[in-house]
Amino acid sequence: MRHFLLFVLLFSSSLFARAVHSPEAKILKDVVVQDGGRLKPLDTFARNLLLGVHGKSSIKPIEGGPKNSATSWLLDLMLNPETSYESLDFKIPLPAVIQALGLEVRKDHRYPFMKLRQGMASISQDLHKWFAKEPDDRTRTQRQVLELYHKMSKYYETSRSLTLFKKDLSIELEALAKDFSLEPGQKASYLYFHLQSDLLREEVTRISSVKEEERGERDQALLKFVADLSARINDQQVQTLFFIPTPPNVVDEVWRTPWALMGSHDIDEWTLERLKEWEAMVEAISMGRLDELEKVATNFKAAAAHRHNIEREVKFSESDPFTSSFICFLLGSLLLLVRWFWAAKRIDGSGAGAFMAKAVYWALLVSCVSGCLLQGYGIIQRMIIMNRPPVSTLYESVIFVSFVAIASCLVLEIFRRDGVGYLSAIIAGISLYFVGLSYADDGDTLGMLVAVLNSNFWLATHVVTITKGYGFTLVAGVMGHIWLVMAIWKPQNKSGLDGLYKNAIGMSLIALLLTTIGTILGGIWADQSWGRFWGWDPKENGAMLIVLWLLMLLHGRISGIMKAPSFAAGLVLANIVVALAWFGVNLLAVGLHSYGFTDSIAYTLLAFCSFETLFALVGYLWAKARLSSVP
Repeated sequence: MRHFLLFVLLFSSSLFARAVHSPEAKILKDVVVQDGGRLKPLDTFARNLLLGVHGKSSIKPIEGGPKNSATSWLLDLMLNPETSYESLDFKIPLPAVIQALGLEVRKDHRYPFMKLRQGMASISQDLHKWFAKEPDDRTRTQRQVLELYHKMSKYYETSRSLTLFKKDLSIELEALAKDFSLEPGQKASYLYFHLQSDLLREEVTRISSVKEEERGERDQALLKFVADLSARINDQQVQTLFFIPTPPNVVDEVWRTPWALMGSHDIDEWTLERLKEWEAMVEAISMGRLDELEKVATNFKAAAAHRHNIEREVKFSESDPFTSSFICFLLGSLLLLVRWFWAAKRIDGSGAGAFMAKAVYWALLVSCVSGCLLQGYGIIQRMIIMNRPPVSTLYESVIFVSFVAIASCLVLEIFRRDGVGYLSAIIAGISLYFVGLSYADDGDTLGMLVAVLNSNFWLATHVVTITKGYGFTLVAGVMGHIWLVMAIWKPQNKSGLDGLYKNAIGMSLIALLLTTIGTILGGIWADQSWGRFWGWDPKENGAMLIVLWLLMLLHGRISGIMKAPSFAAGLVLANIVVALAWFGVNLLAVGLHSYGFTDSIAYTLLAFCSFETLFALVGYLWAKARLSSVP
């Protein structure tokens, strides 16, 4: 028990440890950018990029010290790219990928960009072949290498986003420098010279008509400088981070990258002012002038005037209510073990012992209720930020199912008061948190919707209803697990088993009602969107399978064919039906519902289904044998 307590406390403290913002990051974290079709704070873009390359939304320096926030890391990447390329930014826990690149496998799984780039260069011919293949024809390692290649490309393009603002170009020849209103050796940015491109063009045109042997010192210096400018031409391909807003009088809100604007020789005054503000911010950061940085950043934010709940999103990301909820349930699991340990030891229930028992109970109550409220708070904040119902993506379905399951389990505890509701809530809260993490790793969890889902009415009716059905079915499945364990552990506790059995039936009836209504509403939506009520689509079939499975169990119970052990085992198997309908059909990548495709969960899903099948079979046989031995 002491070891478990120590583990929970250490794990909790590591999760609660907040990343540290650099002074520059504190000022710029809520600057608005456009990415993935929506406006978001720079902090969100940074978190998603770091999550993609490092696997976490903060990064701990190799030399030790507190974690750096994603925004701090991103600013360092864009302002000091050459140095960042040598940092251990990429975390790759897949030895097959590293071996495919011909690199040495590191124990910490962390690699610098330049090492990975060299590895990619060594297999460039293989990469061309893999890209030419159809996705289904690629091996798992090939898919993972190509996925890493795309992450590296985005990382590199992002790192070059601010290079045109850095004052790192100079002209040493005095006669030539004065033509550009500079002192000899004075540093200026690419943007500065781009704005004087007419002068450059005239000079280059003039030199091209002069014979090489007749070119003087000034001509040679100009040609050398033009070559230095041309070396930056590759950065003009950067099309990753869009942080130059459209002018207020432009209807089409399509933001641009600074480098994209360098292809134009006629930049409007409003946009030019935004470019110069970014140049001033880059210089202020490099010179450590925070007051100037804050002043210019404030002007830029006011001019962009695209707030769109940006500050709310930054605060939401930093508060991370879902991780805090997970911590509450982790602590709740500890308190529940202490409570059971207390009961098992039959410690005196009077005096100090009674006080401690009550303290543990109330602490357990506060922990679980807090976890539930934090989940609800997080869901509401996401709804306000995106101005849409709570469920519209696979990730959102996970956190909403988790909330529904936890809330229903706490209501169950009000009636039972024996810890079963708390246990079910803790199992749901912890397990679905990890399921959600697997989808959060895919990118922005607040991303734009695919067209087929872009209907707030149906998202608020069909999707919410069917998702509630998933939640209640999973709770019934958890209760099936608990019933089998109780029957094996304490088969003589008939009153407890009968009560839990009746509760499981009640949960099954609620789940059946919600999944049936949700399936019918889905058919109506399909009729409006696709012109048919039912088309035997895999997702539609999955929803119907849940309804049929619950109907079979309840009919078997009412008819007397299924007794308590077989009904409980059937509820355990109901979890498999839900998992296949919820996630499994997306692996088929067919049908009109294939917008949620991901193959990252395939092996986890297989392991889950195998475990549940084995648990149901062994639990049923063992529980039946134990119950038959009780007189």
